[in-house]
Amino acid sequence: MFRQLRVLVVSAIAVSFLFVSPALAESIIDYDVHVDVREDGTLHVQEDITYDFGALQKHGIFREIPVRYEDGVGNAFSVQLENIEVKRSNSQPHTFAVRNAGRNKEIKIGDKDILITGIHKYHITYDVKRALLDEDEGIVLLWNIIGAGWNVPIKADVLQVTLPATIPAGDIKATCYTGEYESTRTCAKTEVSRTAAGLTYTFAPTSLGRFEGVTVNMTWPKGYITMPTWQQKVLWFLKDNWTYALPMIVLLIMFYLWYSRGRDPKGKATIITQFDVPEGLSPAHVGIIIDERVQTHDVSAEIIGLAIAGFINIIRLEKQGFLGKVDYELQLLKPAASAPFIHQKELLEALFTSAPINKPGEPIAKTRLSAHKNSFHEKLQGIINTISKDAEAKGYFAKNPHQVRATYMAIGLFLLVVGIPFIDNFVVIILNAGIVFLFSFIMPAKTAKGVKTYQHILGLKQYLTVAEKDRINFHNAPEKSPKQFEKFLPYAMVLGVEKEWEKQFKDIYKPQDATWFHGSPAAMTMAGFTRELGSMKGALSREMTSKPSSSSSGGFSGGGFGGGGGGSW
Repeated sequence: MFRQLRVLVVSAIAVSFLFVSPALAESIIDYDVHVDVREDGTLHVQEDITYDFGALQKHGIFREIPVRYEDGVGNAFSVQLENIEVKRSNSQPHTFAVRNAGRNKEIKIGDKDILITGIHKYHITYDVKRALLDEDEGIVLLWNIIGAGWNVPIKADVLQVTLPATIPAGDIKATCYTGEYESTRTCAKTEVSRTAAGLTYTFAPTSLGRFEGVTVNMTWPKGYITMPTWQQKVLWFLKDNWTYALPMIVLLIMFYLWYSRGRDPKGKATIITQFDVPEGLSPAHVGIIIDERVQTHDVSAEIIGLAIAGFINIIRLEKQGFLGKVDYELQLLKPAASAPFIHQKELLEALFTSAPINKPGEPIAKTRLSAHKNSFHEKLQGIINTISKDAEAKGYFAKNPHQVRATYMAIGLFLLVVGIPFIDNFVVIILNAGIVFLFSFIMPAKTAKGVKTYQHILGLKQYLTVAEKDRINFHNAPEKSPKQFEKFLPYAMVLGVEKEWEKQFKDIYKPQDATWFHGSPAAMTMAGFTRELGSMKGALSREMTSKPSSSSSGGFSGGGFGGGGGGSW
């Protein structure tokens, strides 16, 4: 038993050695950094790294320094690394190569043909531009003096930042953070000394674990450091955020497409008042011609129109209980197949899906509006497409307006989805998609016949909204009658002027004569009837579009510029 246990322990130890990262055998036994802030805003950075490779055979080390950053919405900002040099401890030049590695600048030190082991020293210097922030409180240096990207333990002995001697020491605020990324643990001690080079801040030496770093946050008054002009900032911003040119390109393309394909032919300069609906148009046809799309209130007006035409009876059902809602019963009086237009037939069939009653003296079928909640929206899309196809077939549009708009919306969605993995800037992605979405509403193009009909409808709208005192100017206007009121009521609803139309008949039309609608006692006056129509119109729109609901369960370390990390290779 003991022998078996010993074998297991020895085996476990042997296996564990196979999974130990070779990086654990390496360390940085001395990491000194000095940052010199010059009056022209440039940082001169000097890093002295003493790297112990242990018994491992490697070619050298690499340093990855972040140079590209982003704000919360994806706007890019770059710092510039220049004058990079790497020397040995004896001040002799070291072999190194510099390349862009994503958002980092990589300095790869060593020779691929030479293997080294043990302790080696690297002296790295470089200049950094655009690393100072011009904030309201002053000039800010937020610098990762040791980045949290090293996969080895680090012993840091000297970490210093020197500012120009002209800056008053009492006006400088300095804080140091250490630890893993986003750590708010402050450094143990900070010392200040004035030398010939300037005002030097020395931050307490510290031992760092793997992926731990040190960040300094310093602020001083403006006027002592030369900062870039706003013109320079604009040029840098455009250079860093060239993707902002994409929305302009998308805008130009969409403008060209609209100009060449989406514009309507010119119509007459003057709108002439009309006293009838263009021949062969239902309320929904008028709706799509007036704003190039079918809206829910257009379909609601179709239902009212079918009721007036004798196809439907509408009965108001009082709400049950304190929190109950008013409902409406719809009764089918004529076969759906006898409706004048295809979309009206589809609408009636969608509303009355239950089996026919087939009893003498009874309606053909009955339904409640509430029975279509969360289910009618899918049928509605088919009805809308039928109306759009019919408008194209009748020659009012060059192409199906519903399809044209859907195509461009799909393109906008495509730009949104495709842009996410390829474009870093979220604002640019939204602008690209948004431009196409907005243009989708004006891309359906009317024909010459469509424009002529559109202007006829505008003339009818003038007649429906005219005030009583102005009717004297309409010499050929038909006499007002209850029949006239009902004839144009669905079209007034589509055009959004039903209240103006109802006002003209307040002394002529009696709600009791509306054999197609049976409402509450309050609806027996014209004012009550108007409110009832508005309530019913809203209920129709809500129930037709409702869908089922779905459910589903200051500063810190590493928060500045520079830093990064590295390792051996």
